[in-house]
Amino acid sequence: MIENQDLSVEAFLVLRELFFDANAMPRSFNLRDKGITQDDPFDEYIAQSLKRIAPDVECIKASSLTTPDLVLMRPELCQGERQEVLRFALVVNVLPSEQVWPSDVSTCPPM
Repeated sequence: MIENQDLSVEAFLVLRELFFDANAMPRSFNLRDKGITQDDPFDEYIAQSLKRIAPDVECIKASSLTTPDLVLMRPELCQGERQEVLRFALVVNVLPSEQVWPSDVSTCPPM
């Protein structure tokens, strides 16, 4: 991958390779059995796959009943940023139907 390429592009390329072969045919894959209701083998599979983007990229999987399911980030780019800036970046980069706009970011729990 190109160093510091747009992370969403890098994620797309990894997922495209994961789900489709060179002829754009879907790949099949086996997942472990699901345990409890909130257990999600698919999320775990995606998170593990995204961790191979680059050594400077982290894929953090959320605990159960948390949106978003996972966060893809370059930790060194977050160093020194205020919590409000990071929280806004997280909020605006989730699906529009999942966006949560806190009325006062100071009431949000620490990240």
